[in-house]
Amino acid sequence: MKTSKFGDKLSSVEEKINARLDKFNDKIGKRIFTARASAIVVTAFMVCVGTGIAHVQTTAYEVLYNGQSIGYVKDQSTFDNALGELQQKLSKEYGNDNVIIADDIKLKPARTMGEKLDVDQCAETIYNAGVDVKLKGAAIMIDGKAAIQTDSKETAEKALNDFKKQYAQVEGATVLSSELKQNVTIDEQNVEVPDAKNYDVTMSYLKEGNEITAQTTVQPGETDGNLIAANRGTTVDRLAAMNADKDLNALKEGDVLNTTQKSPVLTVVTIVEKQYQEEIPFETEEQPTDELMTGEEEEIQKGENGQKDIDAVFTYENGQEVGKEVKSENTTKEPVKAVKRVGTKEAAAAPVSRGSISGSGQFLIPTSGLVGEIGRPGGGSSNHSNGCAVDILNSYGTPVYASAAGTVTRASSFGGYGNCIEIQHEGGYSTLYGHLSSIDVSVGQTVGQGEYIGGTGSTGSSTANHLHFEVKIGGVAQLIQDYIPVSSGAYV
Repeated sequence: MKTSKFGDKLSSVEEKINARLDKFNDKIGKRIFTARASAIVVTAFMVCVGTGIAHVQTTAYEVLYNGQSIGYVKDQSTFDNALGELQQKLSKEYGNDNVIIADDIKLKPARTMGEKLDVDQCAETIYNAGVDVKLKGAAIMIDGKAAIQTDSKETAEKALNDFKKQYAQVEGATVLSSELKQNVTIDEQNVEVPDAKNYDVTMSYLKEGNEITAQTTVQPGETDGNLIAANRGTTVDRLAAMNADKDLNALKEGDVLNTTQKSPVLTVVTIVEKQYQEEIPFETEEQPTDELMTGEEEEIQKGENGQKDIDAVFTYENGQEVGKEVKSENTTKEPVKAVKRVGTKEAAAAPVSRGSISGSGQFLIPTSGLVGEIGRPGGGSSNHSNGCAVDILNSYGTPVYASAAGTVTRASSFGGYGNCIEIQHEGGYSTLYGHLSSIDVSVGQTVGQGEYIGGTGSTGSSTANHLHFEVKIGGVAQLIQDYIPVSSGAYV
């Protein structure tokens, strides 16, 4: 019985427990259902939202300029057309069809809700970003080093060809070869716009080359810095800067100055063969004779040059002959020797004292020697024809003296008179001394009577050493014997 009661109690407890469990499960089930329903609602909302976004966002391309976004375009063709338009604009701006854009400009697929750039807008946006422009040019390489950059490969090729062409021909010759002395190549490369030289600048550089420092010597008459600079193709300021230790206003003949000169960067070596004729100079045979005064000559046989045919190979560098090799020569005409008699007779010393006055008392006989012509029978235009001049023969360099005191008005070469001196005297008188070997006075110099002025010679229209002497009034030659005591054939 006790067992039965215990069993009943146990069953009662079990029923209560099951009732509690059913109630708990009922609550849990409702919550699970609610959670599942909420998930369905959220999922449905997300689908709706996602669908809405898909309607707002669209596929596009982001334009990246050196890694930075500068806008969007709808497709690749818009971008390509924009670059083409920009290329045309830059080519026109720089006057060159070889313009290239050196920046890193890329497209990246993207989705955007913003506006997209059209062709014009895209080109303008890239341009305003400060696009880096270069030229598809070239460099002329000389012995492996870049000498000059050009705006195109064609410019470099044309300049080199034209430079070579100007030295590739030699008149009257057959060209065997014409090549550049240096190793020259053309390297295509992108060139900064300021460094890209056009054809004219490139040709000028190839022709004139680089400037190098050189030395120059001041020549006679070049005592002014401006003149020296002009004669050497530079400026006085530049000349002064290169010669800071010298006063350009106090230069003298023979001073050495620093200056600049052009040094060619290229050398065209041209080898040619030429057939030509060349004269063979004649020899002269001199036969001494005491029948003629020293300095006098008499032609016996006229000389004639011969002639020969020559075949030779010449080498030129930039148009200048630097070598010659004769392959053959053939004499076609023998030269004829010239023969002349040469005087050996010395003139006697002049008896006239240089410290005294002879003739009219105003003029001295200006030198010593044998009196030659005073007058010429038959007239003529020479002052000799009317007795208005005298020739006094003597050896080369015999001293000549001022016939009277005065001022030198001429001391230079003067037509047929050769080296000539004229002296102005008081009373409108002047004297002339011609055919001198040397002039030892200068214009404006005052000389005294009997003062040494030069030497006897044979310059100008002359065949022997002598002094041609005239006395003038108002520039008109006078009868010479009215002023100095001379007669043909006499010694003075």
